[in-house]
Amino acid sequence: HTIYTGDLPSPNQARQNVLNESSEEFMAIPSSTRDRGGVRTWVHLCFLACIYKFRNNQELWSKILVDAASAFEELLLRRDPLILVALNLTVAILHMHDQGDIAKAILQSSLDVAERRLDSGDPIRTCVRWATAASARELKQSDITSEVMRGVFETFNDQLGATHQYTIAALYILAWMLLFDGSFSSDKERANGLFEEAEEKMEQLYKVSSSVLGSKHMQSLMALTSLSRAQLNQGKDNAAIATMQKAIIDSEDVLGRCH
Repeated sequence: HTIYTGDLPSPNQARQNVLNESSEEFMAIPSSTRDRGGVRTWVHLCFLACIYKFRNNQELWSKILVDAASAFEELLLRRDPLILVALNLTVAILHMHDQGDIAKAILQSSLDVAERRLDSGDPIRTCVRWATAASARELKQSDITSEVMRGVFETFNDQLGATHQYTIAALYILAWMLLFDGSFSSDKERANGLFEEAEEKMEQLYKVSSSVLGSKHMQSLMALTSLSRAQLNQGKDNAAIATMQKAIIDSEDVLGRCH
């Protein structure tokens, strides 16, 4: 969420090998841009903690995790508008790289802060609870359902409007949970209804996210990939393929073709 296509290096700039190896495979490194303050710091600390944990460096893992928790607390106290978008992307990216156990520990530290600083009914706290359960793959054991997230979305929508970043992030979680609940429903008719609503919500999300954050923002790209899954679950194979092709094309500008 800190990368904007307007700041990507031009094609004639020198390319850099991201692995520092002698491979011939190179990709352009998208430049980080506008200073996002605490949100950007928190995301960087999360991934730095992931690196140290993966390397079994317990000392630095513990230190960075404490720093990440402190940064997250600052975000909560000032109600940073990007905090929920950052949560969504952090969970998704860590899972893309098969770091579920590490993601669980990182998000749990954030949840500990949220439970200490926010009231139990605070919708932001509910979103942090969702992110933690999702990162741990424990949603089935939690009390968070699509109806719970519908209430969170409606609260943000009513209080802040459809274009606020909290509302955008909550709409993604709601649509994601509709897909999740439908996947585990034994009632085929109910499952199809959930998938149909998920498709509708993802289409709505993509439009508003593209308008507010940009069509090539990772939250918008995630809306497309989840929309494709909703379409596929309904047997709309051609639509699902077309949606995923658009996501691939749009992500190339942000991540590079070799990512």
